[in-house]
Amino acid sequence: MIEVEPALKHELYVELARRDLTLKAWFVGEVTRFVETSRQPSLFVTEEINEHGQQVPGDEASSDGEGSK
Repeated sequence: MIEVEPALKHELYVELARRDLTLKAWFVGEVTRFVETSRQPSLFVTEEINEHGQQVPGDEASSDGEGSK
């Protein structure tokens, strides 16, 4: 069980209903996609997921400083 703010929970359920999805179906789909992309990363990834599940920008500049030409 995960505690979620009531307003966010309401928004989630509204969006799930709009898409005709159950929480379980949505969650399983998201987890499946997350696991599959973790096993086989795309060559075109521009963002990464940090340890908190948040997207962070990829490092586009090279370490020698020549990435901003």
